[in-house]
Amino acid sequence: MRFLLFSLFFYFFTISNGFDGFANPIEFETDEDTEVDLLVPVESSLNTDERVFRARGIDGLPAIGIQRGVVIAAPYRLYLPRKFFREFSILVTVKPSDRRGGYLFAAVNPFDTIVDIGLLLEPAGTSQTNISLIYSNSRTDGSSRAIASFLVPQFEQIWTQFALEVRLDEVILYFKCVRYSAVHVTRVPEQLVMDDAHKLYIAGAGPLIKTGFEVFYL
Repeated sequence: MRFLLFSLFFYFFTISNGFDGFANPIEFETDEDTEVDLLVPVESSLNTDERVFRARGIDGLPAIGIQRGVVIAAPYRLYLPRKFFREFSILVTVKPSDRRGGYLFAAVNPFDTIVDIGLLLEPAGTSQTNISLIYSNSRTDGSSRAIASFLVPQFEQIWTQFALEVRLDEVILYFKCVRYSAVHVTRVPEQLVMDDAHKLYIAGAGPLIKTGFEVFYL
């Protein structure tokens, strides 16, 4: 029997280079991939680590569980383009079972010290959660930077759907299928370029940054 003290469920988790409403990615003019399922790297660990396991998810659908401390890492270039999307969306359906927060995903530089692109949940006060888009240039920045943060009601133990639509000068949060908030941003550079040695972490940001979840994915 597994005792899960801290956990998170994922039903849907993708990055795409476009957005149309809440759940319909659209295609921008690009020669790169248009949609990436970030659950694929997790599924590949099911048969290699007993701490990554199948569980019961929303509406009885099958889920994947990850115990805290498990590192789910893959070469960045296996899943995402070297030149990251100029405009993109991140869609998530998630159910945290605690308020500790952590990175839902992170693309990290070869030294595991800076998150170039990532999504971070953090507790805020007694009843809110902070959703932050991390967008850094590890070639010039000395630390990871949050370019947009949104305070929302905490959603511990609640299935919650949210999305970020990232434009050149604006980041829009859709929370529970409603346009919730928007912030104007200055992105430097407008398009991130990753090294071949960059890593993609799911439910964490690597051994040095150490901001991970114990999670369930659908």
